[in-house]
Amino acid sequence: ALRRLKGLGKKQAEDERASTERFLRQVLDASPDIIYIYNLNDGSNEYNNPELLNVLGYTPSQLTTMESGAIARLLHPDDLAALQQRNDGLAGSPIGTVNAGEIRILHADGNYRWLRARETLLEVDSEAKPTRILGVAQDITRRRQMEIAQRETVQRLTLMRRVDIELLRPLDLQGALSVAMDAALRVT
Repeated sequence: ALRRLKGLGKKQAEDERASTERFLRQVLDASPDIIYIYNLNDGSNEYNNPELLNVLGYTPSQLTTMESGAIARLLHPDDLAALQQRNDGLAGSPIGTVNAGEIRILHADGNYRWLRARETLLEVDSEAKPTRILGVAQDITRRRQMEIAQRETVQRLTLMRRVDIELLRPLDLQGALSVAMDAALRVT
């Protein structure tokens, strides 16, 4: 797009740039996933697309105007260390490095939502320290709830099987008959 703009007059270039920006805004707004730019230096979200409202119940402006570090308070306490480790792992990495993981974030309704986030290193400072990341996050809450329900069902079935085996053990008639026959043979 920049090469095309260089060959145009100033007015044409401005029109082309405005058209490109409108197109990109439409793409971002149409995404079914949350798209964000996160500042690692101050812990703030610099950009969020409108899907944030549907997934987490916050407007983009609510998150971008939160004070520094407020985003971290929305994370589930059990996920903070893993997220910090992922972000620390970007140190010294080239721009474009991708990391991914699953986190829980507090919805505006007070419940946590599971998100699968895929983040790309967008900017580093002069010392190659990561400063900004571009992220795309999908709501995977239903999938995680189904996985938890499946694990719980397997645990219940395993327990029921153990109980069933223990209850049936005394009713082992063939075994009881064998023991009785052995005892009868010893008596004679």
